[in-house]
Amino acid sequence: RPEDPTRHQQAEPFDASMRRLANARKGNGLAVVLSDFLAQDDLEPGLNYLHAGQSFDAACLQILSPGELDPETEMPRGLRGDVRLTDAESARAAEVTVGRALLDRYHKRLNAHLDRVAELCRIRGFRHAVLNTQTPIEDVVLDALRRHHLVG
Repeated sequence: RPEDPTRHQQAEPFDASMRRLANARKGNGLAVVLSDFLAQDDLEPGLNYLHAGQSFDAACLQILSPGELDPETEMPRGLRGDVRLTDAESARAAEVTVGRALLDRYHKRLNAHLDRVAELCRIRGFRHAVLNTQTPIEDVVLDALRRHHLVG
């Protein structure tokens, strides 16, 4: 029976993904985690799995869309007024009124989250970088990874 393309699949919990990654690793090398790190659950247990017994370097690349970095880029004249937002992963929706105060709170919370992810990585000795989904993959590999000292 074919899958319903409109049905949203529940994402695997972050800690389960990191446990699976950590258990699959054998020997030395580099583990690269590509994620938006916008999980509902606490990130620490998952990062702890990756860190425990680590015999490899880890890099966390936090990849966000332009709209996640700045919601006003989502619409030509900015995101304003009454809107219905739907989470692409959970299909949960919320109706909100978007104005300057809400956007300011969003930016404040986003920056706090970015700082928290960077700190969680730093204390575990992981490298961390925030990347925009519009960055061409060639730039990520050839520029961003080297600039952030993720590869030589």
